[in-house]
Amino acid sequence: MLYGTTGRRKMNKTVGIIGLGKMGLPIAANLLEHGFTVVGYRRHMIGDFITMGDTTARSSKEVAQQYDVVITCLPEDSAFLDAASGENGRVHGAHPGLTVVDISMLAMEAKEQSRRSLEQAGGMGKEDVAAMSSFLEKTIKQNERRESV
Repeated sequence: MLYGTTGRRKMNKTVGIIGLGKMGLPIAANLLEHGFTVVGYRRHMIGDFITMGDTTARSSKEVAQQYDVVITCLPEDSAFLDAASGENGRVHGAHPGLTVVDISMLAMEAKEQSRRSLEQAGGMGKEDVAAMSSFLEKTIKQNERRESV
């Protein structure tokens, strides 16, 4: 799920990743291999990422404050929502132009709640909300079709 701005712009070679576990760590390694600078945040056990030689952040908020592109890959709804809107969540670091790409396999309700939080924090413009809503509707319909088969 993609939240944020749309349209073409110069690619930023720094990416923030929130959730450096089974999915996030290999993604970070791949990005590093392709010349990106990766700044990562994980609540616990961040040693593997540090040994890869890149930078860690102290919170999801810090990642969102400092970077325009943030990838989230978290294992459960509660961790996802805490990283989104908890005390040090990314909504507290949201800024115009922030793009959040969520690749977590979580409940659509949690993703929608996160999108609303980011919208209210000012991390998304009206056109971004419209694009995200359209994307969300298509995703829900695709999931419904799969479940009915």
